Amino acid sequence: MPMPVEIEMGESGEEARPYGEGPGMERHNLRYDADLAADQESVARDDRIFNAYPAPVSLLSQFSVCCLILNKTIGSGIFAQPYNVVSGAGSSGLALVLWILAPLVCLCAAICWAELALSIPRVLGIDGSMVATPKSGGNKNYLEYIYKYPDLLITCVYGIPFIILGNLSGNAIQLGVFMETIRDPTCTNDPDCLDRRRGQVVAWAIGALVLCAFTNIFTRRGAILFNNIFAVLKVSIVFIMIFVGIGWGTAHGNQCTQISFSAPAPAKNLPPGQIQFTGGSFSDVIQSFIFAMYPSTGFEQPFYVLAEVKQPRRKFVPAVMFTMFLILIFTPLLNTAYFCVNPYLGSSSEGPIGYPSSNPAVNYFSTISGASDNEVVRGTAFLFVFSIFANLLAVIYTGPRVKQEIAKEGILPKSLVFASGTDSLYDRWFAPSTRSPYSEDGPPVAIAKEQVPAAATLLHLSWETILVLAVGLSMSPTDAYNTLSFLYTYVITGILGFLVVAGLLYLRFDAWLHKHVLSGNGGRHWDEKSQWSVPYIGPLPCVISVLGLGLILFGAFAEPSSGARSVGTTQQKWWVKPLVGWCTLLLGVLWWLGIQFGQWQGRYKMWRKRTTYIEVDRHGDMVQTAEMVEIKKDFD
Repeated sequence: MPMPVEIEMGESGEEARPYGEGPGMERHNLRYDADLAADQESVARDDRIFNAYPAPVSLLSQFSVCCLILNKTIGSGIFAQPYNVVSGAGSSGLALVLWILAPLVCLCAAICWAELALSIPRVLGIDGSMVATPKSGGNKNYLEYIYKYPDLLITCVYGIPFIILGNLSGNAIQLGVFMETIRDPTCTNDPDCLDRRRGQVVAWAIGALVLCAFTNIFTRRGAILFNNIFAVLKVSIVFIMIFVGIGWGTAHGNQCTQISFSAPAPAKNLPPGQIQFTGGSFSDVIQSFIFAMYPSTGFEQPFYVLAEVKQPRRKFVPAVMFTMFLILIFTPLLNTAYFCVNPYLGSSSEGPIGYPSSNPAVNYFSTISGASDNEVVRGTAFLFVFSIFANLLAVIYTGPRVKQEIAKEGILPKSLVFASGTDSLYDRWFAPSTRSPYSEDGPPVAIAKEQVPAAATLLHLSWETILVLAVGLSMSPTDAYNTLSFLYTYVITGILGFLVVAGLLYLRFDAWLHKHVLSGNGGRHWDEKSQWSVPYIGPLPCVISVLGLGLILFGAFAEPSSGARSVGTTQQKWWVKPLVGWCTLLLGVLWWLGIQFGQWQGRYKMWRKRTTYIEVDRHGDMVQTAEMVEIKKDFD
């Protein structure tokens, strides 16, 4: 049996066992397969579990990494949020600037995440040096490395908000809205119609979430295949919309030239009871920036499943950077196409002035096609349902795997249940018990069937359902969608993302301080540990993302101007949603205090140990192949 070796990662008891031999190895070494099988057989205890990572041919390719990001990006946000953005910005020109700045900030954040992802955790390699081994979990790992003390505090501060809000329940509600729109297209012209159908909207939302969860539990490979197909179709649709929209606007009065930084002229002859919104204040622009950032947060998705990526040290970062640059291009261009087809004339309490729908994509297709409103609304709704379903499917693939990593730290009741992986239903029912995951001439190694985080997926689905019921039934579908999408962006990307990028900026400053001022004494030595960074630009991505995310955190509390659409909703004060976001972090602190009190009262110390099995792939890089997690109470 290989001897345990040191791994540098957070405060939990972790170790790594080398699994395989030498930089040139292309397949499992059979002797180590026997050791791994022996370990797996030894896990017949209540205080430990054993999880196997996907076989090499089942790992995520660069293409799949790109598709995970694109499926999160092209969901409901780029179709449903543009009106929220432009009504707060007050002009089409400023709205386009926000659609550029939002993916730019997310690109800088992705660069920071990539540096951390390829640098930690650090494992004692076969040659005796400390080397980085990419690990799933995303910013959970980075926060645990940066904020090490006190033990488990940052895990709870991250884990509890992510378990509650790390899902797309808001998008599920929006899917329900479009399903009801398909049934009755006239609802798009009746503000109270969908409000009267909250129950039906919620039922559609929960049904879609259950179907996505079942797909991910039934077959991991199938879920990835669907993810890739949907992403290709959605990107194709977006670029067709861009070229057609800009071309149509240019040919019909050169309407693209009407994009301006000036506020629209005051509307005349508004129907009784409608009020024209102005927007353009500091708070209005910040709220618009949050909504513009919502689609671009897709960069997080592949970091959550990094241990399942093929050749992560060589292929992961190029895939992420390419996709983020693609998003930086098509997001503002799609909104440009919207304005070329339908110039912005102002906003009112009932939606955009001069157009039948508050959804710019519906107005886009209606203007270009010239078809009847009902036909356009129904056809566009079909497009949105398809797009959002693929969006939900991708996030239900990645989200439960983060919750699985959170559970491995022992902070949840029955943590090992949620931390465990189980055979996918397809493999359990149809796949043989032994197979070779390698090339056809490889040895017939007996391995575990492909595992999926079934319990964590049910945890993910449970919180999605709770949010859909609680928020979807208590307010109008439009307000419910805006509330949940705001909370996701504000907490998961804003607060937690800010802690990550600010922490990396601290590590960089600490390294510079101890190297150039304190003569190398003490410090975290990040300059020696960092395995990847963009040359020549230094800490610039950290600075940009810290400023951008920090602006969101504090700007959200500024009071909107009178007559502005407060945070895209009509039922809450402007400060309620950011306050709720911070309260989820406070809940994490209280959860940690509860754990400490439980240990004190029970006179025990929670002991946890994660044994990671590593393999040197054919390119000489260390990758994870399996993990054994042990959690038990150590009584005095």
